[in-house]
Formats: sequence, C-alpha cells, structure tokens
Amino acid sequence: MKLHITAITAKVHWGFSIRTFPASGSQRSFTIPPPTTITGALACAYASITNVNREYSTLEQPYTTYTAEFIEEFGIKYATMHLIEPIQEHTLQTIRYFTMPVQAPKTDIEKVSGHMKVSEMFAPIQVGYVVCPTLTMIFIILSDKPIPKSIGWSISRIGSKESIISVHTVHQKEAQPVKIPTDETLYINTGYIASLAEPQPPARYIIERIPIPIIKDEWLQWYSFKLHPTTLERNMVIPLPEEYVSARTKEQCYRVSIWIENEQLTTIIPKEVVES
Repeated sequence: MKLHITAITAKVHWGFSIRTFPASGSQRSFTIPPPTTITGALACAYASITNVNREYSTLEQPYTTYTAEFIEEFGIKYATMHLIEPIQEHTLQTIRYFTMPVQAPKTDIEKVSGHMKVSEMFAPIQVGYVVCPTLTMIFIILSDKPIPKSIGWSISRIGSKESIISVHTVHQKEAQPVKIPTDETLYINTGYIASLAEPQPPARYIIERIPIPIIKDEWLQWYSFKLHPTTLERNMVIPLPEEYVSARTKEQCYRVSIWIENEQLTTIIPKEVVES
C-alpha cells in the first residue's frame, strides 16, 4: 500500500503564552506544532481556496468542521515533522493587565478591600510569551490521496494568530511503508510516537506529550470537539539536529522514508496507520 506524502518546508514564527501566578487560566503550550495543528492549518488553507465556508453543526456526521471534511476528502493518515535547525526559544514580556478595573464602583472596592491588599487589587500582572522566531522545519503529511500543492502554498499561519508561517517549498512524494520487526535499530530524524522505539545513545532529542491521532476515526473525533483535549495525547520523540536519533523498536511498526532536497527523511509510524 503506497501512501501519498506532502512535505512542506517552512519557517515558523511559533509561540505560546505563559502566565505567572496569580493570573488565571493556565494555557497548554507545545515546543513544536503538534500534528493536529499541522493538519488544521492545511484544512484552513483548503477551505479558503475552495470556498468551503458553510456553517457546520455538531449534530452532523461525519463533517462537524471543515477540518473533518478535509480529512475525509484526502484520507489523512498521519502527520509529523522534521527539524532542520535547533530550537531557539526566547521569552518576552508582551503585556500587563490589572486584576480588577481601576474605575471600579465604590461599593465594589469596599467589598474586596477587607480581604485584599491594594497592591493585589490594582498591581499589574506580567504575562509572558515564549517564541521560536527562527524555527525552520518540514511538515510531513501522509494521506490516501495526493493533496494539491496549492493547499500547501496557501498556509498563512499555523495555530494561534501570532504564529505566522512562511512556506519555502512544497514537495509531493509517494512512499511504500516497510514493516519493521521488534528490536531493530533505525536512524530516525523526524518525530515519532515514543512507544514505538527507544532512543539509543548517542542521540539528541526531546519528548513532548501532544495530541497525535493515528487512525481516521481519531482524526474525525478530535475535530468534532466532542473529546476532552487530552484524550488523544501521546508522547512524541522529537529528534534534534545535528545528531538526531538512533532507536531500537519496541513493537512492530512501519518505516517511511522519502528524499527531500538531497536529504533522506525517515520516521516510523504505528501499524494501525497502514493497516486500518
């Protein structure tokens, strides 16, 4: 079974908010864009260039969002990424806000003044922002049908409105997944699910828990907004340049390799991706 592969080389202004106590509502943050964000960005571009702008209902099946329609249209199987350069994060202060309105009615001030200090009522709280301004990477999307290049070129942002993206190249390939048995050592330079293989020294990588759907039903359920955000989270090993990772497989899986700009990109994927 051959899979169609879309590989998008891009420079990403990737960032996420951080809040300090006692600011409310801690926010999830990821070092790199997760597979769901990559697919969502493609789906947004697809909706823009095909004028898919109708209203959706959570009662509809299977299309509860335009992303679900995109997944069904092209048979999205899996998504991962390859880091071209090291992650360089910077922390910035971007905003300050007050814990309550300055011009609050007198009755409100009297009500809270008994158990709050003036500094707690009006002191500005700093909200930080972590950003990777030079994160260059290759997004890799595996699908049953080829995704038009125009969709890859039409991505303007990824994730939050602050995370803009500059697409450099879009490649389309075909690859035949190769079944890999347990206890085989492979060189891997793209993100993979940690339960599939154990990194062996020397290796350079980080492990992050992010949402990673692996079958179509999981993709559709994720974008139906009926699942808890952590339901489909899995640990992902993210190989870092220049060493990347040698890993020994812990269970049967499939290897997928493609050549992009004179470099072989290799990852391993769960057998469910290929066999489902």
